[in-house]
Amino acid sequence: MQSGDVAGFAFGLGLYVLALNYVRYGPEGVRGWFSAKLINEPYQLRGDKLVKPGAEAEDATPSSSTTREGLTTTRPTVPTTI
Repeated sequence: MQSGDVAGFAFGLGLYVLALNYVRYGPEGVRGWFSAKLINEPYQLRGDKLVKPGAEAEDATPSSSTTREGLTTTRPTVPTTI
């Protein structure tokens, strides 16, 4: 194995990660990945949207769901970082 093989593998792995973020989240996913890796400003995943930390999301209130018995349960929306 030569150094060119390792460099090609690393480059391909980086392209795979960027393509996967583009497919999942669109252009915002690629920008979020670069922001997280290069300038240490991670994005957060809320629902199916990526938002910057500290940004107010329209669904920032706890989500609720109604059970079969008619009782309402609430669960907090927990953001995950990428």
